[in-house]
Amino acid sequence: MYKLTARCACCDKEGTYEMNEEEYVTLQRYQLHGRQLGYIQELFPNVPAWIRSGAIDQYSGGFCICPDCCG
Repeated sequence: MYKLTARCACCDKEGTYEMNEEEYVTLQRYQLHGRQLGYIQELFPNVPAWIRSGAIDQYSGGFCICPDCCG
């Protein structure tokens, strides 16, 4: 399996998500085709939003904020 890792820009908390094979194939396609495939929240609905932003989004530069810091 493939593991995604993101680190909160505010508190430095690290979050991980283990992708299944289908999600991993979609990730490879997303890295190749970018936003042409669609919205990342629709492509990866099971990945927590903050991890998706920090580890997948090609335009965030890895920036993300964990749920603890958002509230």
